[in-house]
Amino acid sequence: MPVCQREIDGKKGKLNRNSRHYKCKIVGMDIGGESGALVAEVVKKSKLIIITVLGGMMKCFKCEGEMEVLRDLPYHYTESGLNNVYLHGVVQYRCLSCGEMWSEIPKIKALHLFIARTIICKQAALVGDEVRFLRKELAMKGKEMAEALVIEPETFSRWENGKQAVAPYHDRQLRLIYILNASEKEGRILHHNIRKMLSKMATLPPSSTKIDIAPQEWMLEASEPAFSDSCLKWNKRNYSSKDHVS
Repeated sequence: MPVCQREIDGKKGKLNRNSRHYKCKIVGMDIGGESGALVAEVVKKSKLIIITVLGGMMKCFKCEGEMEVLRDLPYHYTESGLNNVYLHGVVQYRCLSCGEMWSEIPKIKALHLFIARTIICKQAALVGDEVRFLRKELAMKGKEMAEALVIEPETFSRWENGKQAVAPYHDRQLRLIYILNASEKEGRILHHNIRKMLSKMATLPPSSTKIDIAPQEWMLEASEPAFSDSCLKWNKRNYSSKDHVS
């Protein structure tokens, strides 16, 4: 069976279907076609799901129906744990028979750094989902983050569940913990005047606003540190309060 050569992030990538991640490694040789058809071996709980290619057209792994390519439809990236992130320029596939959909999202680490930067640089106070996102990006348990913030685990749990607002002091502390603990590769370098930058954050009421992300904003190599002097100025463009998501 012919397959196509296509790599994501140089070696491995992720295919997303119905809000679930599938780690994949795409191998073989290019067969062309309008859809850029491919075959992927998708690992899910030690079982292989094969997306078949017949006659240059990609087939649905669920019903073997033909798949159409959606290139201009913003992708609602709920896999991040946030309900307000929309990716532009992401290739999506939809089965014409059963409606099954999946998407192809490259450079997950760079994307999550971009999302974290957007959250950290915003002036509005953090909401529960954002608190959870930052904690998970640092691979920390709720109890560990509570210890770092010198609070009770129950209090931190109420923050994440949206049952209690995060106090401005702890809000800034949480952002700083992420910045200090993001790896050098992913977080670039620490902002040289972090106290001044943090003083401008968490000064507005909490809000869940729409985050529109263009492909070049996370796929291209960053030209400056993620948390630079332009952080707040840059963030006003990507995290506008007028685009509220209920």
